[in-house]
Amino acid sequence: MCSGTTPATNGNTVDRQGRLISCEQGNRWVTRTEHDGSIWFTDPIHGINCDYEGNKGESEIGACHVCRIDPGTVPCASSRMTSPAPTVSRSRPTKQRLCITDTRQEPSHIRVFDVTDDGTLTGGKIFAECDFGRFDRIRLDDAGRVWTAASDGLHCFDPTAP
Repeated sequence: MCSGTTPATNGNTVDRQGRLISCEQGNRWVTRTEHDGSIWFTDPIHGINCDYEGNKGESEIGACHVCRIDPGTVPCASSRMTSPAPTVSRSRPTKQRLCITDTRQEPSHIRVFDVTDDGTLTGGKIFAECDFGRFDRIRLDDAGRVWTAASDGLHCFDPTAP
């Protein structure tokens, strides 16, 4: 076993400006190469409840949240998730949406939230439910399809399909 704090990077993405954003479970922080703009991230239990995915310890806030970092602030946007997994946002011509997997719910599912102009979340309807195992990790492609991993493999959802 390694000694010291390990970053246990989990959940990497590239934003629309080409900046790499990483969630580090071991250090319990989100890293990015630039200092301006906002970042959405989740605060699941991974890396707190055992040493396997981070450094076991007491939760500093006692819950799992979805948060948004703006320069100088870290407001909690949603606290109704059991164990939210890494998030992605998608810009649309008139609004922005945020997709979040809640991995520890039965069944595991993906929720879709609308992002208001002030950065708060509304809605949160269930977009897809996992029928085998749990959803974990999530990405959107250029066509707007939602990709996620589960126990039985890779799933792809097209939000425009009937």
